Amino acid sequence: MMKMGAPHNFSPIQEPDLSVNEDAGTLFSVLSVSVMSMLVICLLSVIEPEWAKTIFIGARRWSVINLDWLLVSSANLLLIISLILAISPLGKRRLGGQPKEFSNIAWFSMVAFTGFGLTLVFWGVTEPVAFFTDWWGVPFNQTAQTENAAELALSASYYHWGLHPWAIYGMTALAIAHSHFVKSLPLSLSSAFYSILKQQPNSFCAKLIDSITVIATLLGVVTTLGLGARQAAKTLEHLYDIPNSLLSQSVIILVVSSILFVIMQKGLNKGIKRISLFNLILVGVFLAAFLILSEISGSARLVTNASLHYLKSFVALSEWSQRDDLKFFHGWTVFYWLWWFSWAPFIGLFIARISRGRSIRECVIGIIILPTILTYAWFSILGGTGLEQLLQGVSNIVEPRLSPSTAMFNMLSTMPLGQWLSATAILLVLLCFITTSDSSLYIIRKLTNRSNERHNGKKLPQFWLLLQTVLALSLLTFGGKKALESVQSASLLIGVLMSILLLLSSVCLILNLKQDKI
Repeated sequence: MMKMGAPHNFSPIQEPDLSVNEDAGTLFSVLSVSVMSMLVICLLSVIEPEWAKTIFIGARRWSVINLDWLLVSSANLLLIISLILAISPLGKRRLGGQPKEFSNIAWFSMVAFTGFGLTLVFWGVTEPVAFFTDWWGVPFNQTAQTENAAELALSASYYHWGLHPWAIYGMTALAIAHSHFVKSLPLSLSSAFYSILKQQPNSFCAKLIDSITVIATLLGVVTTLGLGARQAAKTLEHLYDIPNSLLSQSVIILVVSSILFVIMQKGLNKGIKRISLFNLILVGVFLAAFLILSEISGSARLVTNASLHYLKSFVALSEWSQRDDLKFFHGWTVFYWLWWFSWAPFIGLFIARISRGRSIRECVIGIIILPTILTYAWFSILGGTGLEQLLQGVSNIVEPRLSPSTAMFNMLSTMPLGQWLSATAILLVLLCFITTSDSSLYIIRKLTNRSNERHNGKKLPQFWLLLQTVLALSLLTFGGKKALESVQSASLLIGVLMSILLLLSSVCLILNLKQDKI
């Protein structure tokens, strides 16, 4: 275990020696280690699916049950640290002396939709309904399918998608952005630990951390692409009677990859920024249309009571000891925390990249507070309406059984212009995934091409896109859902390590902030 020492003191204009150690680079390349590790994990999941399931999914379940204290306490601490930084004098510090690269609205749209993702679109209705119907436990063991269960279900959804996940992303971004823009270190997670590693940014430890980041990022995107294609195909079958087959799922993957290939050629400003802004507009139009066409007033009392429950039970939801609702706690809360931690390096890296020149306080507001408000509105409007329909017996959301792929669309089918709303939701799913995947490829290129930023500027992301597509198609074709879930579990296991590393990076950030020359 690394011992913490006094951080090396750089001035804002001082630049450390970033020369590459050729031996370390030859023996331990981020690119080669990442590719080899991913291929081994994927091949094992396809060739020995039962063994892979036993190892990866078993290890994930063990971590969720036995390391719940670590994941929950780490998330709590990161949230507390972020809020303290924001309200303290340190909150005025800026991430570098250069001006902001993006307008406030463009910056927020990229922050929100890199972390927002297609999962929120699918689960905006499904999650609160799952809690309400006791799909896998009910918060605090409340009796299922009661009005109180509906209120707790919605409040738990606020909790899972609110302050804690965005604090995990936000603190990761702050630690990396400070190292990059203030200390002039490379844009990588390993740079956040320079003060305690006491080694070159291209050392073995740094490359190990960056390789883990690449592995977690690409495996997460690959499984999201594969499982998302399955969900999207099921949605299209439900709405338009398009057969849900391996062919349709493969076509979806190829279409998404083709669109992504075109968009990623545009880069950060013309590609990711523009599609993120369009996403924000589309979400606004979708929610506005939904409010006009639905009877949202019927769920107003439910949303109000759920909001009060959220405030009252926030501390109780954040505790890991003496929980009597362990089925719900482990199956949902701890699993989500594992998910957020495993995705934090990639999302934090991207947010750090676009946050130059902003103050720490501004980042806490824009990365933690405002996205929490957005997810609160999403669940209140969509999840609240879905729960109200169930309480009033006017919806078939859970018929024949609850499904993430069809729950929202079952709800929309009861509304005027439901087909148009459904088509908009499908477009939003597509664009959210493209935004997340494009951002991930951008960051992976940064991590695996650090030594020569201009060389093969387009070929490297094309290689990663090709690898991502081939892996997703191979897992889907030869291993199916079982292989995808095994690989997903392997990527999620990295979240355990990240929960520790991100706490260390936060300590480094605070120490470095105190030593900065103002």
